[in-house]
Amino acid sequence: MIKMIALDIDGTLVHKGRLPKKNLLAIQKAKEQGLWICLASGRSPSGIFNLARKLGLWDNKSLMVGYNGGTVFKFKENGKVEIIWQKMINHNSAWTIYKEALDKNLHVFGYSEHKKEGIVAKKIGKFEIFMKLRTKRKLKKIKFESKMPAVNKFIIFGNKERVLELRADLVKKGFSVFSWSYISKDNSNIEVNPADINKANGLKHLIEFYGLKSDNVAFFGDGENDAQALEWSGYAVAMGNAKKEIQEIAHTVVEHASKAGVGKEIERILDRQK
Repeated sequence: MIKMIALDIDGTLVHKGRLPKKNLLAIQKAKEQGLWICLASGRSPSGIFNLARKLGLWDNKSLMVGYNGGTVFKFKENGKVEIIWQKMINHNSAWTIYKEALDKNLHVFGYSEHKKEGIVAKKIGKFEIFMKLRTKRKLKKIKFESKMPAVNKFIIFGNKERVLELRADLVKKGFSVFSWSYISKDNSNIEVNPADINKANGLKHLIEFYGLKSDNVAFFGDGENDAQALEWSGYAVAMGNAKKEIQEIAHTVVEHASKAGVGKEIERILDRQK
């Protein structure tokens, strides 16, 4: 029996920043019928805050997954974040990633343990400005290894060939690496996370607090960073806008995120459990 709906955000629950009304209504209905709702995203807690509040998950009860599984947290009734479980990239490993990206002339943004700081490695350009506006963090360059903080995750952007070379090297070193959403014709980007971190890992920690099993979880996703959670969950739902290799993992494929595929499938789940 499904007791929790776990939702990726971008490209799944929302499309280009818009939350379809049908998704909102279906989530409200699921909550009324006693199901837990969990947001499981690559975003930071602050990046999840406004959506969580809109969905009524700002209640000191609803646990969420951030940083691709690296953080399990909840919002207290005053809006502050309470970390339940967390794994970060330690400062030595963070320096290794930072230095390798810098040596390949790539752009870097690190989500520092100091929540108001974003770690960057180059002169301020369009990427750094984009990330500053997106995260509302003060940009900081690190000159010495001893000054490198622990980092929740890195976003690395630049020449596609050099990004792929770096990705291969970081995977060999044991880091979890996923493609990120924002790319251009000649450039690419990746998210670099601590070793063994993915959304399935985060959800495993989260469901312990509810006394649930993976069979009780319906997970909805569309991206490379959703693959492990789709494989792990009792009921895996891929979006119509997901790549073929993601759709092939799922139990079912629903309509495009822009057409409220999430809301329609939640309603089907609720109908089957009447």
